[in-house]
Amino acid sequence: MTAGSTVKLKITGTPIIPAVLKNQLDVVHLPFIHHNTIGRGNKTVVNGPKVELIEGGLITSANNDVDEGQTPKSSDECVIKSTYLKFLFPNLWMNHISDKMKIIIYFAPVDDENTILYIRFYSRAAGNKAGDACITFFGRFGNRIIERQDKRILITQKPKASSYPFPGEPAGRRPADHSVSPAMRRVEEQNITGSTQCFFSFAFIMFENEQIMVALNLALYII
Repeated sequence: MTAGSTVKLKITGTPIIPAVLKNQLDVVHLPFIHHNTIGRGNKTVVNGPKVELIEGGLITSANNDVDEGQTPKSSDECVIKSTYLKFLFPNLWMNHISDKMKIIIYFAPVDDENTILYIRFYSRAAGNKAGDACITFFGRFGNRIIERQDKRILITQKPKASSYPFPGEPAGRRPADHSVSPAMRRVEEQNITGSTQCFFSFAFIMFENEQIMVALNLALYII
């Protein structure tokens, strides 16, 4: 038996493309923005990250380490860990914490400047309905705290173009952007915008059904 809980959060003034998408796939910001939650441990050296392209999306995981003066590892030297991120185009994200615990976020664009995040937390770690329901109930508050840490950055920081040359990388790209670049290339190729997905977002808001959400997401990918 799997228990779940949903948190509905709105980010105003931030389009899903590109800011929210970049934020959810970026591993660099973890020890800074989430220093006292999911990024605690002061692991500021970003190894890789390792990225695997799958049908309709990608899988990646953070391989960060504490800074002891070492040279960061390349993506080829990193692995996909048991805790990883999975993204399906254009706006379905999953944090695979373990085989018994997952967080799914559906980015629902209201328009090109506003986005609603439906955060669904699933657990069967306790092995019984009451225990898992308790875990997911309190987990929603944790999800809200983490999202609020991201929101402060999303609504106040505007991306600026950079031509700083990182060795072996295109101008303006960091080695740690490997987890973000494939997703952004796909977005640019298909010109995916918030308004493109409004119908699909409306359907999920009305039904709040994960099966419908996945079906519509796949339909948009095929289109």
